[in-house]
Amino acid sequence: MNENQTLAPENLYGAAKRYVELLGEAYRQNSGVRFLALRIAIVVGAGAQSTTSAWRSQLFESLSMTRSSEFEIPYRPDEVLPLIHVEDLVAMLAALVSADKLAGSVYNSFAESVTAAELKTEVELLNPKIRVRLGTAPVSGHPRAIDSSRFARDFGLAPMPLRERLRRAAESVLKTS
Repeated sequence: MNENQTLAPENLYGAAKRYVELLGEAYRQNSGVRFLALRIAIVVGAGAQSTTSAWRSQLFESLSMTRSSEFEIPYRPDEVLPLIHVEDLVAMLAALVSADKLAGSVYNSFAESVTAAELKTEVELLNPKIRVRLGTAPVSGHPRAIDSSRFARDFGLAPMPLRERLRRAAESVLKTS
């Protein structure tokens, strides 16, 4: 999905986000207010306080476990998840805030599309003491593939691959042990 495609939100949350984009664009056109929307993928990384999506942090936090532990990614093994690491998101937001002029009013965030099964395998390989259970939920409200080439081109940024982020998180634990 790129920024120019017609959107068809799957749920109320997506429809509300699209409404904000339309509202912001109308204000920009009618009042000259600077408006920008960043369509953010599913954010992952250590330290989140979310209780509804704890797995997003546990992917990284589990790598430091020294005893057997288990957590659940609620999605079916074949479900494709568009993920962005929090540090890549911060870099994107910093670039947008410091930009003098923007080529567009809507950008897609970086997103790496991986299956729940791929995440499970990667985490369990990096820390054999961790067991990741997979659920039965479908992904809702997110496109499965996101084209962020416009942002990369306009700002000269690229995300670090998720596998590399996970590997570095696992290595940092080994260095401090």
